[in-house]
Amino acid sequence: MKTKTAVKVFKIIFRYAPISAAVCALCSLVYALCATFSVRLMAELLVEAETLCENTLSHVLLLATCYLLIQIMRHVFNLVQDICWNVGVEEKCKYQFQMLLSEKAASLPYIDFEDEKKHDCVVRARECVDAMAVTQAYTNLLAAAESLFTVVGLLWAMMAYSVWYLPVMLLSVVPYLISRIVAGKEFYMLRWFQAPHIRKRNYFYSLFTSPAFQKEQRVFGFGENFRNRWEEQRELTAQETLSFKIKDSRRLAWCEGLITAGYIAGILLSLLLVKNGAIAVGVFGAGVYAFRTAQNSTQILFSLHGFLGENLLQAGDFFAFLDLEEEPKRSHSISELTHEIHVKDVSFAYPNTETPALQIDELTISVEECVVVVGENGSGKSTLVKLLTGLYTPDAGKIYYDGNDLDTISRDSLSEVIGALSQEYVSYHLSIRDNVGIRAPQTVRNEKQIREALIEAGLTPPSDLEAWLGREFGGEELSGGQWQRLAIAGTLCKNCEIIFLDEPTSALDPNAEYDILKHFMDITVDKTAVIVSHRVGLCPLADKVVFMKGGMIKGVGTHQDLLNTCTEYQHFYNEQAKWYVAHID
Repeated sequence: MKTKTAVKVFKIIFRYAPISAAVCALCSLVYALCATFSVRLMAELLVEAETLCENTLSHVLLLATCYLLIQIMRHVFNLVQDICWNVGVEEKCKYQFQMLLSEKAASLPYIDFEDEKKHDCVVRARECVDAMAVTQAYTNLLAAAESLFTVVGLLWAMMAYSVWYLPVMLLSVVPYLISRIVAGKEFYMLRWFQAPHIRKRNYFYSLFTSPAFQKEQRVFGFGENFRNRWEEQRELTAQETLSFKIKDSRRLAWCEGLITAGYIAGILLSLLLVKNGAIAVGVFGAGVYAFRTAQNSTQILFSLHGFLGENLLQAGDFFAFLDLEEEPKRSHSISELTHEIHVKDVSFAYPNTETPALQIDELTISVEECVVVVGENGSGKSTLVKLLTGLYTPDAGKIYYDGNDLDTISRDSLSEVIGALSQEYVSYHLSIRDNVGIRAPQTVRNEKQIREALIEAGLTPPSDLEAWLGREFGGEELSGGQWQRLAIAGTLCKNCEIIFLDEPTSALDPNAEYDILKHFMDITVDKTAVIVSHRVGLCPLADKVVFMKGGMIKGVGTHQDLLNTCTEYQHFYNEQAKWYVAHID
């Protein structure tokens, strides 16, 4: 598994930064070779220095010059590697990985964001990109290869004098390798199981600086409750992390003791070799230096194995995200609705639930028809709109646009035909022009149309449409109702065939809601409109009313038809009619 992930790491790094990645790899190889040749040169230099005389002076100077050049070469290649890494690999790959993340997220079925496991996969992939785990895995792979070449080269140099250097060094560092492998797996599993608690901890912490939270907690006094919840999650993760670090520190202490003992054994072995005449006194210093360098390089290699294992597991999360099944490609296109939207035998259930959230035998929405969908909260109204707009795919049954299966209509084509606004709208901390233009790109430069839409939505147009919104960037903060009206203005500007409004005025009072939605009905007189609400003020004005309850359609027809034939609708309507008596009369 890790080998496959390592191969994927190399492939993706070389795809986006081939030259810089290759230079970094070459520098690592040269750096490792320099370490080996340095030891051999030092040994020869010390041996020659022992018997220094006029005849050998030139040879000593040559060896010293070569040693100096190798050290300079190591620094030069190290500098080149740093530049190529920081500029050529990290920056390029981080940008490309962020692009991959956004493009992949946009290509996933929307329902994946309702699935906890898949949503966790998305979150872990984002954390991987933010932590630059893929590029870190690549640099650690290079560092591991560099350390491996260094160790092999140094051992080859030392074993020329005695094969006993190999077992002495391995016995001193292998326990370190084992401890790093165990620690890497334990840490990853710790983070895996902590992920839900970390998200909760970060969520509670983020609330403390939220203006909306501060307002409510001062009124209701629940700040202490949230602090306790945050501390509970923080303490839980902190204690688990502390226990892991204490356990790991104990392992490291034993390993460091063995490494020190191994170094002492290496010195004693070198002394024994000198005493027995196996190596010259001048080689002793080089041998001890080589042993310590090999030991350090082996320790680095084994340490990297632990970090690398963690990096590869994190990188695996990113690749697992990229491997998630994408929304099927839709090749069919439509330019308008000429007849009807038809729903046939549709059933839909949310992930990890057995009970269907929606079951509809049949529903027809005719072209240029204004349909109001009403029902209590949780009756399936919003789910219906998400199915009609193609955000969700039915588990069973089909939805047709003029006889074309909605599942075959391309997103781009559909977005040209439909416009939608829900109570889950996004408040963009951008300019007023951008907030409108995001929802209606063709009007972003049409100042007159934007101002008219703002007025129609109940907002007073500012003198400067470039005015920034949101205190986060020093702009003006809007109320919930004002943000909602701004989103409505953007929807008003979009010139589309079909408009879906899913509780878009939930932050407004009933009368303001009625005025705005009535205006929507007026301007969509030659369009197809589906308006979802748990309020009934517009029902008498609609061409068709769809009354829902418990995920099913209980009645379809005109307002008067439902009053006469559907007792449940009659009761539902009469409970709210007093709110709209001024308009109804």
